Amino acid sequence: AAAPAPAPGPAVDLHSMKMGPAARFHLTQTGIDPAVVTGTGYQGMITKEDVMAAIAGGAKAAPKAAAGAPAPSHAAAAPAPAPPAAAPTPSRRGKKDPEDTVNSPIRKIIASRLLESKTTIPHMYLSADANLDALMEMRAELKSAGVKVSVNDCVIKAVAMALAEVPAANCYWSDTDGISDNTSVDISMAVSTDKGLITPIIRNADKLSLMEIGKDAKRLALKARENKLTPQEFQGGTFSISNLGMFPVDKFSAIINPPQAC
Repeated sequence: AAAPAPAPGPAVDLHSMKMGPAARFHLTQTGIDPAVVTGTGYQGMITKEDVMAAIAGGAKAAPKAAAGAPAPSHAAAAPAPAPPAAAPTPSRRGKKDPEDTVNSPIRKIIASRLLESKTTIPHMYLSADANLDALMEMRAELKSAGVKVSVNDCVIKAVAMALAEVPAANCYWSDTDGISDNTSVDISMAVSTDKGLITPIIRNADKLSLMEIGKDAKRLALKARENKLTPQEFQGGTFSISNLGMFPVDKFSAIINPPQAC
């Protein structure tokens, strides 16, 4: 008598298993049982490379039921289900172990000052919309004359003029000495560098022309990114400006830079 055909493998729902779409496609096409594939992806996920490795290692398609084979009798006892395959151990093959990045001294100072500011200084935020059509027209006219100024340069100039008119906002706060007036308007502008955020200072900004502010801002920003600022160039500002207008940001809330009061 002819040998009985091998029993068909159990149907597997590939969509219920952790695998990438490419791996699922190749398993479907080849008919390989995913239980014989060792997943090396995140948390044991089966990847396309894992399926290719299984094929190269000799994995064969799971046996299928012969065409026209009679359906098993309901009276016959159902075979005991096979024990579930052990979950493959996640592997980081080809990947580096995570590494801790040691904070630089400047980042430690930034973290300390921001923590001090946010936890000890009351912050009150006010906002208003401004129409800058005239400002943009002025920038276009200056550009046609060979002079380039940024919107940030204009913000620095406007803030400096406002502080000169309202000196109460251009002061320092001290728990011991109270309020200290400043005799000059020195604008700290936030500049992002590889080592962290630093605030070079445009001295006497209220007395500078827009073009002088633009030239000074470019020079200081370049020195900041090259880590060439002197202490005099980033210590002692009376008011700080953080501008994210060059990014898709409509509004954000800055943190006061102590001992500045605003």
